[in-house]
Amino acid sequence: MQIKKFNLKNISKKLKKPWNPIEIEKIDGFGLRIAKFKNSYHWHSHKNKDELFIVLEGKISIKTEIGNVTLNKMEGVKIPKKVKHCPVAIKPSIILMIEKL
Repeated sequence: MQIKKFNLKNISKKLKKPWNPIEIEKIDGFGLRIAKFKNSYHWHSHKNKDELFIVLEGKISIKTEIGNVTLNKMEGVKIPKKVKHCPVAIKPSIILMIEKL
């Protein structure tokens, strides 16, 4: 077994296309991912899993069917399973996401 560290700044430099996450690690059935957000994504929901968003850089809004939330740098939110949502980058952003695999 090998223990390895990762550097979020170096990984975020590899992000070329928006909405195309890179998986950083898997942890006990959960995935840690990083993505670039630019403009808006489409409305969707996750049938069986919550989704956690943490803004590392930038500013986003997540529209949901039950209300909207704006996240600034170093803020996060959990979107519960089955809640329709649409992430929107207010300015280009780097987002850390955690969700069940």
